[in-house]
Amino acid sequence: MNEIIKLKDDATTKTLKLNEDNFWFSVKEHKDFESFKKIVEKNNGKFLNSHGIVPYKFITKIRLNEKSDKIKFKYTNIKGKDEEIDLSFDQKEDAMKIGEFIANKTSLKKDIQAESTTKALLINILYILGSIGITAFLALGEDLDVDQDSYSRSARRARSGKVLINMIHNLIGQTGIILIGTIVTAYFIFKTWKRYKNPANDIIFQ
Repeated sequence: MNEIIKLKDDATTKTLKLNEDNFWFSVKEHKDFESFKKIVEKNNGKFLNSHGIVPYKFITKIRLNEKSDKIKFKYTNIKGKDEEIDLSFDQKEDAMKIGEFIANKTSLKKDIQAESTTKALLINILYILGSIGITAFLALGEDLDVDQDSYSRSARRARSGKVLINMIHNLIGQTGIILIGTIVTAYFIFKTWKRYKNPANDIIFQ
């Protein structure tokens, strides 16, 4: 548990290192020990909470979920301020393993609770609505009017987006977009139903 751990690519926090008495975190990717150590020591406890050191003894709560790749921490920073941080991993098994490892370094008590089905349902419904919205936007995007004369940043982005949408239309057509969007949406609906019928457990240390 002494190596530098790369976290999920699309997560805010990119790098983690587990030590004997604490863990380090950073929103930047680090491959060498010295640069990681320098930035966490310099920024520990600062306002943005982008890099820091979390002593295990100052952790007040850890939340895991059997079906999640995320660990949620509450802790007291070096200045005595309450902070929260989420760590996301490529695999949920990694989240469980590291969450349990850190919990064993604390004096927190373990409690297992069935997750709220309403919460799980709402989160997955957002994915369904997002899938429907993106599908509709791409399917109808070929007809969007874009200002061809303006050189503002927003106009340039709009023109780039229009070019991308046109490429997708030329490649698979409107029917193909709707078909793929329908399949993706159906997958999220199935996933939502499955999660609702088989809720996971929240594993809480506090």
